Amino acid sequence: MNYNTFASPSQNVEFSILKFFLCVILGLFLVAAPAMAEVSASSDPQIAQRLRTLDDSFTEQQSDTKLWQYGWMVVNGGSMVVGSIEAVQEKNNKNRNADIVGAVEGLIGTADLIFRPLPVLTVSDVCRKTQSGGENLQLCLAEKEALAEREKERWNERYELLPHAEILAVNMLAGGAVWRFSSFGQAIFTAISGELIGEAQLWTIPSKGAKDYDAYKVRFEPMVQPAEHLKDTVVGITMTGNF
Repeated sequence: MNYNTFASPSQNVEFSILKFFLCVILGLFLVAAPAMAEVSASSDPQIAQRLRTLDDSFTEQQSDTKLWQYGWMVVNGGSMVVGSIEAVQEKNNKNRNADIVGAVEGLIGTADLIFRPLPVLTVSDVCRKTQSGGENLQLCLAEKEALAEREKERWNERYELLPHAEILAVNMLAGGAVWRFSSFGQAIFTAISGELIGEAQLWTIPSKGAKDYDAYKVRFEPMVQPAEHLKDTVVGITMTGNF
């Protein structure tokens, strides 16, 4: 029996509208379903590949980074220790004052290295609360990408004005203190030697982390950022492009 034969005109219109919306919903589902399946199928392998790339880079950076970190700690720490010993043994007040300033400079440099190490040295602290698979794996990737970015930023400090200004200010203050309490000649030596050491430390930051991060961005752009409360349950990540 044909329903339309006995239905009123208003009922026919309502039925036609209903069929139209059902067709639209079905069409959208058929279009979206393959894309959703493809995303869910490809997200985890891609995340795993990104993590392997970052982990390999972090591992390869360790030797040069530790050489830089601990080498400069020896230089700054040695300056602090030697200056302290000479200050204790020195009988001349002017020389003692110069030794004290040198020890303080060494202390400042050592403290900076301890409290502000190169980011890649803290990789063991990343992803401690995350586990493999699912949302935690995506958050871990975001944390490691952020670590790689910070490593690039530390290397880039050589091209920024502020780090050089800070080095100059510290050594000018040190030279001024030596001039005030010791002699002009010792003040010049203190300021110049401290400036050379500070600049050398800045310019010798290993470059591998920066180069690896640039290559990583070319290969895997855009970077992954943790979605707020991971609202997107299909992808679970938010892609953020860098411009």
